[in-house]
Amino acid sequence: MLFFESTVRRPQDYYEGKFYSADFILNNSWNGAEPNFAYLNLDGQNFLDVGYVLGVDSLSDSRGFVPFDFDHDGDQDLLVANQNGSTHLYVNHWADTTQNHWLKIRLADESGSPPFGATVKVRIGDRVQAKTYSLGNSYVTSFVGPIHFGLGPVTEVDSVEVLWPGGTYTRINGVAVNQELVVHRTTRHASAEGFQ
Repeated sequence: MLFFESTVRRPQDYYEGKFYSADFILNNSWNGAEPNFAYLNLDGQNFLDVGYVLGVDSLSDSRGFVPFDFDHDGDQDLLVANQNGSTHLYVNHWADTTQNHWLKIRLADESGSPPFGATVKVRIGDRVQAKTYSLGNSYVTSFVGPIHFGLGPVTEVDSVEVLWPGGTYTRINGVAVNQELVVHRTTRHASAEGFQ
């Protein structure tokens, strides 16, 4: 009953046995003055914090982030939203020193509706990367695309496959890397052997 009465009077949240008002939550940090982290994937199982080296270890009260290609050079830059502070844009120049490749997939639906829930798979030999198109991927931020795939040294993608909301399916074979590929929605429905 206490929770119901609290939420009727004023929006509140529950944390560690106490109720906090929305004003308190919006104007205070649970973990203020802690540096942000950025992890480098070493081998798929081990990670190294490289936040300090990359200069993204801000002490700001960060609440959300959006990875996207700000300067259109194929690597992911980072926009970080902070509580009671300015938004930070980190432009990735570290990736410029590598020979890694990438592929961006922009989903086009002629109805004009965003294809929320569409799943994109990139196949390279027996390796598969998969991502689902979603608008909200972090607190107080949103994502509009394109979907970005890091490919490492790979120079060609075997196939790009999209399972659209409603069950239709698109497949494109032999895709060149380092491009933004626009994939249009089709009316062909997925079969059991089509999208797996």
